[in-house]
Amino acid sequence: MKKPAPRRRDSLSRERIVDAAIAILDRDGEDALTFRGLAAHFSTGAGALYHYVAGKDELLSAATNRVIADCLSEAPEEPGPIGSVRGVAVSLWRASEAHPWLGSTLYDDPTRMSAAQIYEAVGSRLSAVGVPADEQFDVCAAIGSYIFGNISQQSANARLAKVLGQAGYDRESYLTEFVKVWQGLDPQEYPFVHGILERFPTHDDEEQYLAGIDLLLAGISARYPAP
Repeated sequence: MKKPAPRRRDSLSRERIVDAAIAILDRDGEDALTFRGLAAHFSTGAGALYHYVAGKDELLSAATNRVIADCLSEAPEEPGPIGSVRGVAVSLWRASEAHPWLGSTLYDDPTRMSAAQIYEAVGSRLSAVGVPADEQFDVCAAIGSYIFGNISQQSANARLAKVLGQAGYDRESYLTEFVKVWQGLDPQEYPFVHGILERFPTHDDEEQYLAGIDLLLAGISARYPAP
């Protein structure tokens, strides 16, 4: 019987390696991404991968940049200049839901282009919103900080959910434990906290994120009437 021809190295490509890395990150998280695992996936040696990617840091950068570039190119069209900014924020949130690792890789290495991509996507829309050129950096930083902060929290929540799932908890039961503790706080000292206890365990993170971005954008619209 004729032996099958060995898999040629040219069946690999940087694009295919990044695709596989994203799939591993989505399924198992950052710790599971190893060159040994990727080599096994492609039925090759780790040395063949280094022909295309220098190491894990470069691979994480490539995966992060790819996800951000794709999500920005698919940002939903919303009416008006301020709606265009909102579309970017919505698309980035959805990317963080689809790729829970994103928040931990987005801003931890200045050589990654993802942060610059986001700043450009938001900042390039601000002239049409009516923001003066000398104030666009501050406005872009405010929007970017809100987005980065929430995506990072989303990533932390995903890691926590994995731990909780292994312990037999889900999100609502975990947050209910917070409520039990907070119910014991003095309502005279913590009146606001007591006021949110009923909603806290079941609130929707995406709805809250969108409510926050809408408040932020409403303030920007009020301060800078569109030209």
